[in-house]
Amino acid sequence: MKVARKVVVLKKPDIAIKFEARMFMFYEKATGRVLFEMLSEENGMFNVETAANLLAMNCVVRNQRPEKCAVAIIPRQDIFENVAKMSEQLVAKALLVGRDTVRLSTRQTEVLDLVLQNLSNKELAYRLNLTERTIKFHVSRLLAKFHCANRFALQLEVMNKVVQSGRV
Repeated sequence: MKVARKVVVLKKPDIAIKFEARMFMFYEKATGRVLFEMLSEENGMFNVETAANLLAMNCVVRNQRPEKCAVAIIPRQDIFENVAKMSEQLVAKALLVGRDTVRLSTRQTEVLDLVLQNLSNKELAYRLNLTERTIKFHVSRLLAKFHCANRFALQLEVMNKVVQSGRV
């Protein structure tokens, strides 16, 4: 019987949190549907053999491969509460910063990334599989959102926003 420790370490430049997971939730990557859950043992250990057997049975029943599945680690409640509080503070700060930011659609972000590479409308259209007319529309919307008269001014404005706030 193989047994693995269930200690997870989350790292950020100046932050390291070490906690024991209480539960492991196995799910399908594509749909997010939960296949099964496993509780940790009292000694903080995780039975790998049991997990492998359960995953194999689920894969056989559903006719799928194990690599189509993933596992979510659910921490102790007190750890989660601390993370939730920190997350709420970060969201509040982001909303304050968000007032000065420009909101872009996914497509506008793609177009902006290519404009910043000094590509022509024709090159953008080819790379994004769009017409030049559609690219012109997106570029004009970007110019309006950033209050710029031309592409060069747009590039400068985006760079200034990135330097000032760390994001567009």
